Amino acid sequence: MAAHFAGDDYYFDAAMAKDSLAAGTQFKVIHIPSGLKIDLVFKRARAFSAAEFGRRRTRPLRSGAEVSVASPEDLVLAKLEFFRDGGSDKHLRDIAGILRVSGDLVDRDYIERWADQLGVADIWHDLFAQLP
Repeated sequence: MAAHFAGDDYYFDAAMAKDSLAAGTQFKVIHIPSGLKIDLVFKRARAFSAAEFGRRRTRPLRSGAEVSVASPEDLVLAKLEFFRDGGSDKHLRDIAGILRVSGDLVDRDYIERWADQLGVADIWHDLFAQLP
């Protein structure tokens, strides 16, 4: 993985990546010229992660390489978990932005099913009730 982010264009901390893999957490890579922060998430051994990985979408990069990204629904669910575990309102703002951009294309039934199973349904319902 480190080879993909070699050179002066990226900030990549290999030790942090190794620690994140061991802990099952995410870590960031930063594209220095643009300031774009990329969250890299390792697949965990659980049913939701299998579903999330199966729903990933492949997108081309300008370099000609491809990258896999999570669906909007799975990003919402992951951010609901991050909020539950850490309490940062940033995750709720991110969810509101995802829903604003994705609109009716978001599969709310999918979110409802997994939110219940992941133990974040109360957070989802509270947030959804506050959205315009």
